[in-house]
Amino acid sequence: MSVFSMIPILLNQPPSPQDRQHPLRTFYMGKSALDEPLRERFGVRAAETYTSTEVGIATASPYGEWRTGSCGVAHDERFEVAVVDEWDREVGPDEPGELVVRPRQPFVMTTGYYGFPDVTARCFRNLWYHTGDRVHRDDDGYFFFVDRIKDAIRRRGESISAFDLECEVNLHPAVLESAAIGVPSELEDEDVKVAVVLRPGADLDEAELVAFCEETLPRFMVPRYVEIVDELPRTPTDKIAKHELRAAGDRGITSGTWDRESAGAGASRDA
Repeated sequence: MSVFSMIPILLNQPPSPQDRQHPLRTFYMGKSALDEPLRERFGVRAAETYTSTEVGIATASPYGEWRTGSCGVAHDERFEVAVVDEWDREVGPDEPGELVVRPRQPFVMTTGYYGFPDVTARCFRNLWYHTGDRVHRDDDGYFFFVDRIKDAIRRRGESISAFDLECEVNLHPAVLESAAIGVPSELEDEDVKVAVVLRPGADLDEAELVAFCEETLPRFMVPRYVEIVDELPRTPTDKIAKHELRAAGDRGITSGTWDRESAGAGASRDA
């Protein structure tokens, strides 16, 4: 098993003759968006699953039947898995919605959150455990992760997957890892900010990163704000603590945040 943040770290290291001198062929992880560059460089396949503390492994692909970008099919022996809209109505193939799970066997997933009955009631409403993750499912029953619902960014009437944006930013050779968040906008729903950790010894101009994003991303996804940071805040389970990024400074905008729409190159908007 692997933590996803390890993958861009590995890919951003200088190529070495030892890259393929190992016995590893497949490993399981939460996201497989970088599966192709992993296979090309290291000869390793990243097999994606949907796994959480509350449920364990809810979806995975049969061995050898992986689909890049998919977290597999439901673990039908243990779980019933569905995709629902905001009213908990099941949606059809290729339509995004929230991933919900309920057990087919006793005690194969958590029954609640100790000391938090209100959270338990909200997450287990209508006899389903609500994961808080947006996914879609294809006609063959393969699930595809879109984003954490609370991490989705709404800009210019478009819903932006922070995960997809981070994957693009992380492909820049100077970037070690990144986190995308929505910050308040004067005129629209939200504006996009990325916090970026650089590779050791690397140098990167914020405008250069924005230009890099403009080459591959639709205009509404290109970040307005960029902040170069030494490290990203982490939860005890090594996930990026985006709530801390949103709370920093003036609702996510700090004195170190570069704003591409400010007058003058390299201008910042102070908290």
